[in-house]
Amino acid sequence: MTCRVCLNYNNSSKNPLISACSCKGSLKFIHFNCLQKWLLEKVEITEDALVFIYIWKEFRCEICKEKIILNHLVENKRKHLMDRNGFKSSYVLFESLIPDENDKFYLFFVSLSQPHKKIIVVKIMILAKFLIVFYRVDI
Repeated sequence: MTCRVCLNYNNSSKNPLISACSCKGSLKFIHFNCLQKWLLEKVEITEDALVFIYIWKEFRCEICKEKIILNHLVENKRKHLMDRNGFKSSYVLFESLIPDENDKFYLFFVSLSQPHKKIIVVKIMILAKFLIVFYRVDI
C-alpha cells in the first residue's frame, strides 16, 4: 500500500493511509495528512483569535468523482480532515450538513476559552441553518 500523493508506503497511527473515496488499486490509499493538505488548498479560510471559518464547495475525488469522506480514525480517535488543531484550548465545531444557496459548506471552530464566546456562538448559529456540533474539551 502506497500513498497516491507522496508515493510513500509508511502507515503510522499519526498519519494513517486511508481510503477516502471509491478509488481502487494503487489509487485507493492516501495519507491522512496528504489529503488534509490538498483539501486545505481548496478552502477559503478566515481566522482570528476566537474562530476559524472554513468555506468550501463539496469535496469530490478528481478520479472517481465520489464525495470525499471527511471524518477518519487517527490514533483511535475520530478526526475531521479540516481540523488543524489551531486552538490550544477547548473548542466547539459547527459543520453545515447541506450547502447554502451558493453550494458552499461551512465549518466553524469556536474557542471556548476566550471572552465573548457566547456572542460568537450565537452569531454562528444565526449564520448557518443546518449544523451538526462536535466539541473538544482539554482535560
